[in-house]
Parts: sequence; structure tokens; C-alpha cells
Amino acid sequence: MALRRLREEAARYGRLGRDSKLLIAAGGLQSVGWGVWGSFWQLYLKEAGYTATTIGTYSLVAGILSGALMLPLGVLSDRVGRKRLYLLGYSLSTLSGLVLWWRVDLPFLMAAAAMEGMGWALSGPASNALFAEAAGDLVEEAYSLDSTIRSAGFAAGGLAGWIPEIWVAAGGTYLESYRRMVLVAGSLGLAGAIPLLPVRERFRPAPGRGGLRGLRARRVAWKFAVSSALVSFGAGMSIPLLGYYLSVKFGVESGPIGTLFTMAELSVGAAYLLSTPLSRRFGILKAIVLPQAASIPLLAAIPSAPSFAAAAALYLPRQVLMNAVNPLQSALMMRLTPEEERGSVTAVNAVAWALPNSVASQVGGLLMDRIDLDVPIYATSLTYCAYVAAFYLLFRGEVKDGARPGGRRAPSPAAGPGL
Repeated sequence: MALRRLREEAARYGRLGRDSKLLIAAGGLQSVGWGVWGSFWQLYLKEAGYTATTIGTYSLVAGILSGALMLPLGVLSDRVGRKRLYLLGYSLSTLSGLVLWWRVDLPFLMAAAAMEGMGWALSGPASNALFAEAAGDLVEEAYSLDSTIRSAGFAAGGLAGWIPEIWVAAGGTYLESYRRMVLVAGSLGLAGAIPLLPVRERFRPAPGRGGLRGLRARRVAWKFAVSSALVSFGAGMSIPLLGYYLSVKFGVESGPIGTLFTMAELSVGAAYLLSTPLSRRFGILKAIVLPQAASIPLLAAIPSAPSFAAAAALYLPRQVLMNAVNPLQSALMMRLTPEEERGSVTAVNAVAWALPNSVASQVGGLLMDRIDLDVPIYATSLTYCAYVAAFYLLFRGEVKDGARPGGRRAPSPAAGPGL
């Protein structure tokens, strides 16, 4: 019975089309570069003399610029097409890191943040709408597989955190070692644009359509915006600063931290593949809110951990429970949104995420530096409680347990009806 279920799930993923597979491959390559970057960038700025406040300011600048541009560029993607905006934005955000290889002075740091924010604004709505178009009716499966491949890529990149440790052991400094890693991350990141080139975009904007004023899916957009604003504000107070937090609290550098992030990504990536069958069995809403609610006590316990190993033991299951359902949330939004408005709705959601998250990163940095290192973790946990409750209340009327949004009944699992 279990083997038959496994074969059925594998067959569903195998039905994904050529363009879906190209976009998933691109996402995997891109994530290797971002995984390398994530293993050291906060530590690079720490070695350059910056504190959590400045690191938070970097996120604030990137987030505000992204939020300011996301809506018009999301609407633009529904009017002119998605692929070229995706390519342009991804290239710009990848090149932003290379600015910090050249100079790490504050003006250059802020210039890199601005480039990153513009890149997010260009690529975010366009890439999501392009991906949903390519996935067709297999949108849950496509998002689950894409998330798994991205996690594997990010995990592989995270192992590069040991490279600076090796260079330092050979007589180098952390500052110079991290600076070299900027080139490694940038080169790998740019390779992620290659599989996008042969992707075929079939969407053709209808004349006179597009724009927020006549948005038919504005109720869906509003609901996702409210929930995204809550979770992003909560996350922003501590999650973007977690590498810095662990380094300061436990005295570790890029090797152990990069390894932890790699283990987390591998764990979450495996769990992504379970999200689709889980939603068919229990209903998409329960499959989203129950794991996320269970993750909150684990996060709140991290400040009490006596060692880095103990903190890691809490962090790993927390990451799985909180993030494994992300593909379901993306699929839910795309299924509830008409194809010609997906770029616009994605943009509304992305703005609702970017602005609170960037402001919260600044708040979190200030709290870490001026009050207590642990306070932002507790603040994140409390805000996540409000988010989970809000998400359930907002969407319980949109879908029924066991049903896919849009009125189609999800196939029942082989073992019997869903709960």
C-alpha cells in the first residue's frame, strides 16, 4: 500500500511539463548561490565592523525599495509579460552582492541593498506568475517539487560556510575569506539564469486589462496581504538576523552556522514533498495552520538553550514545521486568482511582506543591540501566534477541508477518506 502511494505521487510529479522542469532547475541553481551567500553575508558585515542595527538597516533599505516598486512592477508583468522581468530582476539582485566584493563601506552597502530591493521587485511577481502558468493544473505538485529542489540547492550552498574556516586555518583572516566568498556566491548565482532562457511564455496580456483598480481578486489579495504582513513583521524581528544572533550568543562562525542552515534546508526540502499528500488527506487549511502553530513553542525555547547544539536541536524541527507548508500557501493563492491577475496579486502579497519585514528587521537589530539579544526571538513567537489565528479565520470560508480551492474535490488518499 505504501509503495503504491509512493508510485502514485512520483507519477504526479512526472507529469510536470518541460517549462515547469526548466523553472525548477533554474530555482535549484539559484538557490545554490543564495545558500553560499546566506552562510556568510551577515558574518562578513560583522567582521567589517557592523552591528545588528546596520544589518537591519540593510534589510530595511532593500525591503522599502522593493515594496515601493513591487505593485507597479507586478501590474507591469500582467501587461507586458513575465519572463523578461524575471530575468532582469534576478540578474540585478545577484549582481548586488558583487558590490560588496568591491567595497564594503556604508554607501556601497546601501547601494547593494537598493539593487537587491529593485531585483526583488522586478523578479518576484513575474517569477511566481510565470511558474503558475507553466504548472497548469499541477500547481501544488509543482510548488512542492520546486521548494524541495530549492532547499537542496540552498543546503548544498550552505556547506560552503566551511570554506572560510579552511582559509582562516591556513593563515587568512575571516574578513578576507568572506570577501572571496562573495565572488563564489555571485558566480554560482548567475548560472541560475541559464535554464530560464529556453522557457516559453504562453501568457499574452489582454488589451486594456491589468491594474489594481479593476482587480477581480481583490478580496483574495486583501486576505493574503493581511496574513503576510503579520507573519513578515514577526519574522523580520529575528529570522534575518539569526546568523548574527547565533554567532554572538554562542561564539560560532560560518562553518557551524552554515552547516545548521544546510541541515535545516535538507529537512524542510524533504518535508515539502509531503505537503501535497498532506493537504489532500486533511485539507489544505489544516495542513497549513497546524504545523505552523506547532513550530512556535520551539522558536520561543531557543533563547533558553544552553549551547549551540541545543539551539540547533530546537531550530531544525521549528524550520520544518513552519516552512514545509509554504508550497501550499503559494498554490492556494494561485488557485484563487485568475491567471491574468496573478502578477498583480503576487505583487500585493509581496508588498505586504516586504515593508513590514524590512521595518521589523531594523526594529529587531535595535532590540538586539540596545535591550537584549533574546527579545526579538520572543517578539517573533508572539507575532506568529497572531498570524496563525488570523490565517485560519481569513481562509476558512475560502476552502473546505479535503477540497482544492476553486470547487474541485481533491483525490482521496489510498488509505481512505481525509479527516
